[in-house]
Amino acid sequence: MHPEDKIERLIHVGYYRAPHGHFPSPVPIRESCEYIEMITAGQVLFDDGSGERVCGAGTIFWHLPGESTIWKSVISDPYECLTVMFSLAPPFRRIAPRMAFWKPHEAKSFADEVLRAFHDESIDRLALSCYIHSRLLWAAYSESKVRKDAENLPQALLRALEKIESSFSEPLEISLLAEEARVSVPYLHTLFKKHLGSAPHQALLERRLQEAKKLLASSDMNLKSLAFCCGFPSTEHFCRVFKRRFGTTAASFRREHSPVVVLGLRPK
Repeated sequence: MHPEDKIERLIHVGYYRAPHGHFPSPVPIRESCEYIEMITAGQVLFDDGSGERVCGAGTIFWHLPGESTIWKSVISDPYECLTVMFSLAPPFRRIAPRMAFWKPHEAKSFADEVLRAFHDESIDRLALSCYIHSRLLWAAYSESKVRKDAENLPQALLRALEKIESSFSEPLEISLLAEEARVSVPYLHTLFKKHLGSAPHQALLERRLQEAKKLLASSDMNLKSLAFCCGFPSTEHFCRVFKRRFGTTAASFRREHSPVVVLGLRPK
């Protein structure tokens, strides 16, 4: 969220159940308001500009002034949704997709959480407002990114990437990746080069290094254990590839991201 997109206050958190047997009327969003509907059950029909589609649990609709609420419920399976309204300071601009997606079980859990919190008078309204808006924005961004990647990549490549994600900490040969992707090793290399601009072993190494950076910045795990947890065959190999990739040693990276250094403090 950018500084100019300022939440003034959380106006409303509610829960809506579409009626059985007929459509509710769409409601235009009034000026200075942002209205979010997140499906938790049932199905709704929505025209996303490329045609009408059926949307189920986990779908997030992000409405701005002048747009209208969802309304065309699937008659045999009417939708239910969390509703959230914010008052915003101008200028108004879209910072999230009009329609995005969240894992259904996470969406339902979030809806239950914020409904309880909104009706708990002991909870600070500004803190709750920031939490709800940021959480929905992150869900919309991250899940939409995953879906966009999935739409643009071949299924074989997606299978290989899923294997890297689930097994990067284990010894993982490229032949096993190709087997998981159900293609030959040479064709797997072709897919990685064409769509990602890298080789399979480079993608695996990047994922391991990403995990290493997270652990260096957030734990006091010794380098030997850390290297093992990230899938590196030895501490020496890990330290060598880390410095080559980031231009600094793992130990220096850890020091630079220590709260002690970030806050300008020095240990006693």
